[in-house]
Amino acid sequence: MLAEMTQRAFSGQVVRIVTYCLNGMLHNKSLNMAGPEVNQLSSAQCILLTVHYASEANIRALYAFTPLRLDVLSPELVLRIVLSYLPETVDPSLYTTYVREVATRIYLEQQEPLKVDPSPVTSLSPEQAQRRVNKLHISDLSPPAFPPHAPNDLLTRFVIHRANRIDSETGLLTLVPRLAEPFLDTNEYIRTWYVAVVLPLLRFRYEYYPDTKDPPTLPSFEKLDGQHGIDLLLSNVTHVDHEITSSTESEGIAARDTRAMVGPWMYGHTERKRRRLYNKKDDKPDVKHHDQDTVRSPPRTAFIKLDGVSKEDKTGHDWEYVFEWMVHNAVDDFAVVTNLIEEWDGPGDVDLGGFHNPQTYLDDDTQAKLERQYAQATFASCYAAQADTPETIDGAHGILVRLAQLLDFEPPPELATSVKQLPKVDKHAELLHSTDSTIYLEPDVLLRPEHPLATPKLETYMLLQMMVYSAYQLAGLGHSISILNVAKLRFFATQDEQLALLLKIVHGLAAKGKRDDHQWQHDYDKLIWLWNWNIELEDEGLKGAGIFGHIEKTTIEREFLKVLVSNGCESDDDLASDVERMLHIFDD
Repeated sequence: MLAEMTQRAFSGQVVRIVTYCLNGMLHNKSLNMAGPEVNQLSSAQCILLTVHYASEANIRALYAFTPLRLDVLSPELVLRIVLSYLPETVDPSLYTTYVREVATRIYLEQQEPLKVDPSPVTSLSPEQAQRRVNKLHISDLSPPAFPPHAPNDLLTRFVIHRANRIDSETGLLTLVPRLAEPFLDTNEYIRTWYVAVVLPLLRFRYEYYPDTKDPPTLPSFEKLDGQHGIDLLLSNVTHVDHEITSSTESEGIAARDTRAMVGPWMYGHTERKRRRLYNKKDDKPDVKHHDQDTVRSPPRTAFIKLDGVSKEDKTGHDWEYVFEWMVHNAVDDFAVVTNLIEEWDGPGDVDLGGFHNPQTYLDDDTQAKLERQYAQATFASCYAAQADTPETIDGAHGILVRLAQLLDFEPPPELATSVKQLPKVDKHAELLHSTDSTIYLEPDVLLRPEHPLATPKLETYMLLQMMVYSAYQLAGLGHSISILNVAKLRFFATQDEQLALLLKIVHGLAAKGKRDDHQWQHDYDKLIWLWNWNIELEDEGLKGAGIFGHIEKTTIEREFLKVLVSNGCESDDDLASDVERMLHIFDD
């Protein structure tokens, strides 16, 4: 029984009750010792004196006076006065303890005795004082546009409103951590707000892009929804001149900004979701959610599971805007996206500056779904890229290497590997079936559930390898082409269109003039590989599996033979046997 009573005695609720009662007794004692002048001040005079002390940033005087007249100066009124009249440039570390004690009515700070000087208001009659009070502009404690579902406690409203005023009035966002951090361990809402709003904005404005013109203010940034927030936080990745580094150098800009700014922004996804729901007429808050207000920041320790991406995997989480950003930016700025993919492990790879609980900010099921979508966005980015440069092919090969790490696949061979040593794919490459619409390669469509080219599976990974190696081999034959156009050539080009490209390539080889037999052999091997992707067919008259698959093999051999003849090639043994076989085929 004694143990139970002891445990209850030290519970938070009992401590608060006991402390409140003790402070009530201390207040009464202090009131009796305050002197007749303080005791006789009217309500209006008390308010004016509090405004006077706040305007002078005299925190000690506020400490000494406001607890003496709790009959007039309620905690909310005191905090509203401090919010309205304490200069925003004052270091918050000077008044956070006072604010906490006012809000809780628990006065624990040991202050040196200070005699309250009521002279600033004693010359005013009660009527004069009241007229002045009527002219005061005392702000409401809640910040503008404070979400209806947000906590209504005094401390939460004061801290967030004060932070907004500090940044709006002074631009000194660096003061806000001193205001908020003392409350992060005990106030879940303030912690979520701080990590999701203040932390990314601090990094944006002071650490990463201090020269940005007209940077967002704290109030304006807080109002952004998920998509607009992401667009802002990643805007400098593509709009600012800087060098995109590779994985062998220092951490890249895209990965850094995603990890250190977008990651914290995602910490507030649940609050933004609630805000959106409240903005809908007659809607009530969605209290059944899985997104916790804490973080997982260690690097990846498990592989993305290969379950594909189904409709059920679309969670509506703000991370999905990042995946859309990846694919859309890959169209014209593939280097930025490859940098992001090479350096960033996905939604679980975030940097919240240590402001988090031991739990995760994503439950396991949500994180698994988002990781699969991240893998799909990685596939889709390769198909979306429109550049036909060697750097694009190198970047796509780097993505193949990265996907092998994320999905636990065998890493791909080097680009310069002989075509005879390249991996084979099963003959299920007709993934788009009978469709003839290139809409399947549009950026938004590439992110649809169960996309036949981009959903993360072993067969789509092997197919993407063939696309990348095909682009590389075509470049080696003198025809630069994007992976996007390789896919179009493979899945949507007619026989005539494939043949036209083949003729262009072989005519280009002929225009190079005399070459040694070793070079001719390599070119021939590449053309045959582009026809069948190393898939052996029982009947070579059948169509191949590669990007020239609609053309018969004999057509490729005939066109290549013409090049050999026109260049007067004297073949080595291997090439001679191929030529002899070609001649027999044509004789037949």
